[in-house]
Amino acid sequence: MEQIFTLIGDLPRIARMAILLGFALLIAAGIVLALYAILRATARRLDNYPLGEVASRTRSAVFWIFAAGLTLALWSSILPDFGTEGPEGLPWYTWALQILVRT
Repeated sequence: MEQIFTLIGDLPRIARMAILLGFALLIAAGIVLALYAILRATARRLDNYPLGEVASRTRSAVFWIFAAGLTLALWSSILPDFGTEGPEGLPWYTWALQILVRT
């Protein structure tokens, strides 16, 4: 396992960001699947039509909200501290993402 972390740590920053995006999507999918399975089962058990409609109409939006939040949280762990490197030391996309994550 330590070799995997070493290999990932040696990758360029953009590759690490892509790997963390994948992990964030997997985690968000698991959370949303579990949450909405419980929500749908509760709606069926209580015979609650509005709850069933909320469960069917908000699933994809909640997934993307969880995915975006987890992605930003994971990316903040690999981006340098804000202000330690100027924009000339980073590619434009990394600088933009750093500003987005830190604010």
